[in-house]
Amino acid sequence: MAKTVRDVMNHECFTLGVNDEVKQALSGLIAFGVTGAPVLDAAGQVLGVVSLMDLVELDGKEHVGEHMSAPAITTDADASLEKAARALVTRNVHRLAVVDASGEICGVVSATDLLRGLLDLPPRHPRAFPGLDLDPAVAFGNETRLLTEEISSAPDGPGVLVLVHHARGDAETIVWAEEASNVRTRLYELVAIPQTDARLEALITKDHEHLCFRAASVRHDALRKDVARRLRERVESFSGPR
Repeated sequence: MAKTVRDVMNHECFTLGVNDEVKQALSGLIAFGVTGAPVLDAAGQVLGVVSLMDLVELDGKEHVGEHMSAPAITTDADASLEKAARALVTRNVHRLAVVDASGEICGVVSATDLLRGLLDLPPRHPRAFPGLDLDPAVAFGNETRLLTEEISSAPDGPGVLVLVHHARGDAETIVWAEEASNVRTRLYELVAIPQTDARLEALITKDHEHLCFRAASVRHDALRKDVARRLRERVESFSGPR
């Protein structure tokens, strides 16, 4: 179960500069599917936070720094989920900038991130962030636990799947990638049938509590094979269950 902000925060946060034009900021917020972002100075220090609603009706040539809420409400990565949640409620905000010991941004944590952590559910960050979108025609879903009752959310047809390992305090690690003629069926096989690949079987049987899957529907054969190949190149060396 997640216990600290580090376990649930988005490490790949979208940020804005204090002198960014509103038009540029709006384009970035919409492209990344987020409703707000920290505003930084040239040294990477967090000055404030700006939301989509702060900017949506403004002249596009105005600067973000003129409309941000300041100072930013921040937390550190080792803060407990309860402490961060209390800061959100007390200050009536939807997200906190996560800063390191020097005050530089290292992530963002939202109310939804904290709620999912408190409910022992895996993080679900905007799809544009996780780095699996190798082709504009391929969109991977959010991370979902590799549990029989969760697999119904996967594509019921040809596609690509990855297994992601999470351990408390560790960054997520892609540990398996493959194409499948039917993604949902293949995921059911993973949890119900012993696997011939010893490494895959060890991951599933001995470290199942830390495994999530992400999947994409890809009907074009050549594209599916290419995406699976490139993802296999990203599979990291993994020492096995901990």
